[in-house]
Amino acid sequence: MSIPAVEESWARVDAWPARHAPLSHATLRPPASQAGIEDAERTLGVPFHPDLVASLPCHDGVEPEVRAVQLAFYGPLCAVADIVRNTTVLRSLGADEAGLPLTLGIGRRASDGLFLAGRPGPHHGQVGRRFDEDLPSFAHWPSLRHVLADLADALEGGLTFLGRVPVAVAGKLGWEEERTVPAEAVSPPAWAAALAEPESDPPTPHRHRRPHPSQPRHQPVRTAHLAADLDSV
Repeated sequence: MSIPAVEESWARVDAWPARHAPLSHATLRPPASQAGIEDAERTLGVPFHPDLVASLPCHDGVEPEVRAVQLAFYGPLCAVADIVRNTTVLRSLGADEAGLPLTLGIGRRASDGLFLAGRPGPHHGQVGRRFDEDLPSFAHWPSLRHVLADLADALEGGLTFLGRVPVAVAGKLGWEEERTVPAEAVSPPAWAAALAEPESDPPTPHRHRRPHPSQPRHQPVRTAHLAADLDSV
């Protein structure tokens, strides 16, 4: 399946909070300038991956505040200045091998969040994650294009994005865990009685209908435990 261009996915991502979560939509920064991107590349001494070069002119990241548009628990996308600052910090700690940071992560730490591998090699262009002192990992996305396409699908369809579902509460975008609960318990005699076919022709023995293999045994439910937190902001 063809993955949409970065600009196309951004248009979809942009439209959802504009309609359903305007307070979060207001945290999307204006486009980054080409001059600003090129200056960052010179400062860091590395060329930005084409996906990143295409993404930043759509929005120069997100304002890092509680109502911000975030990639679930990975935090808001970095602006050009965030990329330069966090890369510089990681280099000073000897931990720049993971590539350029994409999100600000939990607690806005430079050592946490998603990153884009920009160096030549088997992971070039892939999106990975780092968490404090853990080794960087590549577990979910082969490119930034995939990240943005999955985010757009999750927002538009209420789909799961890394185990969380987008919700709009009081004009703000939040992410809640998707959980499942068992279906209501039914005793075996009651189950058999409910499924038994009605008696009609004597030669035909009684049969019990079996649930179709595709019949779900559990029903997904979405909790709303983030609503209170969002309302308190």
